[in-house]
Amino acid sequence: LFDALPPLASASLKAKVNVKEEDDETRHTEKKRKFDDDDDDEEEKLKGVGVKSSVSSMDDRLEKLSKHVEKKFLTCSRAFLELVSKPEHASALERKHGKKILLVMRRAMATHFPQSSEEYLLSFSSKKETATIFCNLFDAIEELRENGIVGKNVKVTAEMIAWELYCRTMREIAASEDSFTLNASTKRLRKAFEEAPKRKKEEDSEGDSEEVMKRKLETEIEENEHIPKEEKEEALKCALQALEAETASARELEEMHSKIREALIDCLAVAESSMRTKMWAKSIVDQLFDFVEKLLVSHDYDVFNQTQKERIVSLLQKVKANANKTSSSSKAGVDWVSDFDKHSKNFSKSESVSVRGSVGGERTKDGRGDGKFGER
Repeated sequence: LFDALPPLASASLKAKVNVKEEDDETRHTEKKRKFDDDDDDEEEKLKGVGVKSSVSSMDDRLEKLSKHVEKKFLTCSRAFLELVSKPEHASALERKHGKKILLVMRRAMATHFPQSSEEYLLSFSSKKETATIFCNLFDAIEELRENGIVGKNVKVTAEMIAWELYCRTMREIAASEDSFTLNASTKRLRKAFEEAPKRKKEEDSEGDSEEVMKRKLETEIEENEHIPKEEKEEALKCALQALEAETASARELEEMHSKIREALIDCLAVAESSMRTKMWAKSIVDQLFDFVEKLLVSHDYDVFNQTQKERIVSLLQKVKANANKTSSSSKAGVDWVSDFDKHSKNFSKSESVSVRGSVGGERTKDGRGDGKFGER
């Protein structure tokens, strides 16, 4: 019995120690796994939500992007571009995600546009990556729209036109390094000016028209004999709700059209500002502004309001002032005159030198005849 007791006691003690060690090891492993999971979550947050995850759905990722894209534009825009352009992520997108995709793009555009032409050119020259990101985002959303994921209603179409002017046309005008590229972009801008949505004539009396429509509805329902008296109040309520929704939709569409007009003027401003640093672009920009001026003068072209017209006129005055500066070298500074304009006046005053030897031109030393080659 004495011989049996020590082994039993040591065995039980050893078993207890083994159990404790296993518990400690399990606890340490779980803690380490939890710590690693937290690190992975933080790393995924820093990288963006474009990485495919089994935990978060596509709706959650789009909502996160829409919340943080204004504060962390570069990180969220890259993640959003990866989400909508790469096939492994774009295949998970459905038509129900269209509104959230447009919301992310709308908030991303609000971080940079609209802005002055000087600010755009300065930011474009220093951060070309941003302009490239916007162009790639617009291309990806346009492809989703063709595939039916993003809607094709009137409001989305108007918003896409404004985005195209900012993301493509303005970028091409600012980045053009030859006359061929600039001429192609200005032609598209001219077409956009021709197809710009016209203003509504009743825009100033919008409030009065709503009141008139409400009174008209009340009168029609009151005089309608097919509607029972006990249902007329409910019918009027439904009709007013439908009118309010229709009016709100028309107001939103008019806001989209106003954004298109502002985008057109912003593209003009960038063209005028870029002309100052590109002398070869002067003739192309002059033709663009001549085209816009003719449109403004025409009677059937009612697109811009008075404030927008004043802005266009101020740009026209700048272009004409620059043309007056370059027209005569005596009034212009050195920066505004090309080498041809600078030296053409001196060349016109110099005497003509004939290569052909004149009569009696021998022994002359002024470059004519045989005297140039020495006496014979």
